[in-house]
Order: sequence, then structure tokens, then C-alpha cells
Amino acid sequence: MIIPGSYHTLTASRLSDFGMFLKDEKGEEVLLPKRYLSDELEVGDEIEVFIYTDSEDRLVATTIKPLVSNGTFAMLKVKDVTPHGAFLEWGLEGKDLFVPYRNQRDKMKVGEYHLVTTYADNLSDRVVGTSKIGAFISNHELTIEEGQHVNILICEPRERGFRVLIEDKHWGMIYSSEIFKDINMGDRMEGFIVKIRPDNKIDVSIRQSASKEISGTEGKILQALNDNDGFLPLHDKSSPDEIYSSLGISKKVFKKAIGGLYKAKKISMEKNGIRIL
Repeated sequence: MIIPGSYHTLTASRLSDFGMFLKDEKGEEVLLPKRYLSDELEVGDEIEVFIYTDSEDRLVATTIKPLVSNGTFAMLKVKDVTPHGAFLEWGLEGKDLFVPYRNQRDKMKVGEYHLVTTYADNLSDRVVGTSKIGAFISNHELTIEEGQHVNILICEPRERGFRVLIEDKHWGMIYSSEIFKDINMGDRMEGFIVKIRPDNKIDVSIRQSASKEISGTEGKILQALNDNDGFLPLHDKSSPDEIYSSLGISKKVFKKAIGGLYKAKKISMEKNGIRIL
């Protein structure tokens, strides 16, 4: 099912005067307007596109990547306010993101920045924005661990630092003592999980030296790599017993850790194992 507000990899099915029609595995079609077409795209090719709705509520595809999509968050500027809600700039030409009043945590005013996400509205079949994001973020079940490299979004200043969003899933906190450069609401950057408290509150650092100060699975893997000439014959297809015998951790934890190390460009993944960079 083609869902507005999300990315889809679709197949070019037929060319028309208006652009290229794309289809999913079930044959549902959506138009990629001519202005987004490249000379290389041919019928039968696959292409990743973002789906939204036009002024007539028709599904439309674009190769432009907006600042926010379903499941992600961004600090967006309010462009206009109407009797029905606010329109925010999100990077799509000629199409602003609508945030109805019912979805506004605080009443939005022109020129302000608000933290929002998007979702497909079941009533209108449109992609809409919301700043009532509590239902989309939770620290109840964490998907990160101490020592992990993470992507963070700077959200709002607090008395002791900044509240941040971690991997678009969990709330965290950067304390003033960990801030060594100018940061602003809406900035995205790499961080490190310093500590997870018993109540699942998360302390984050953006200091590069923090990676040397924190311990965790990633550090254990890097140490094991250093102890074995930079290579370990372990990968995501290794058995749980092999991983536990070598590192003393579960396969699930191992896969998360090497994913973080790979994203941070600290290891390379080879056919028969992982190698330190």
C-alpha cells in the first residue's frame, strides 16, 4: 500500500504526457511528475520516491527529500497560519506541511519553529503534521545501550542543558558540561550514549573524547578487534553460540553494536567477518 508521508521503492510502469507512472508490487500506481524525471529512468526501473498529496488530494511522488517524514522529526518554521491550522516549510516546492489546530501542542505563530513529525491521516488520506509527539516517542523500551554512537536532534533548552531526541525514538539529555560548541534547536549531529539511568533517562554527550570515556559493547568489540590484528571472523550470519563464545554477548546486541560501528566508519563489514578501520 502506498502511504503518503513515507518513502517507497516503486517500479516505473508507463510514461505519460504528465510524467512517469510508478507502481508497487500490488499494481497500485502513483504519478512521478515530469519535472522530477531524469533521462536515465526507463520503464521497468526501480526508484525510491517520497509520497505526498497534491492540492486535489491525489497521491504524488517526488524525488525531493523533505525535512521530515513519517517516523522522523524535524524543527520546522511556520510559514502561514489560517483559520484551519498552520502551514510549515518542509522542503517541498509549492507544497507546505499542514498542521491542523488539533495537532498543535502550542498555538503556532508565523516565524516560529516547532518540533513536528508527520503521519497519514485516516480521515482525509493526506499527510499532515503534528507537534503533539508524545505518542511517537518512548523511553519505556529502549533500543540503544551505553557506549553506542547515535544520531541526535537538538530539541529544546533546559536549565541544565538541552533535551535531545535520540534516533527519532527516545528522549535524552545533553548537560551543559558536555557542550563545547554552539548548538541550536533543530541541529542534527552524532552523539554518544554516556549513561542509561534506572528510570530509563538517557545521558548523551557530543564530545568526541566521550567515545574513549564510555564503556559498552562497541568498545568491547573494538578491543577484541585490536587484540586480533584488526579482524574478527564474526558477522550477522554467525551463530549466536559463536558470538557469545568470542565476545560474551547475544547476537541481537552484537548486530546493533556493529551497526553503530559501521555507521560511525570504525569498522568495515567483509564476507567472512568485520575489520577495524
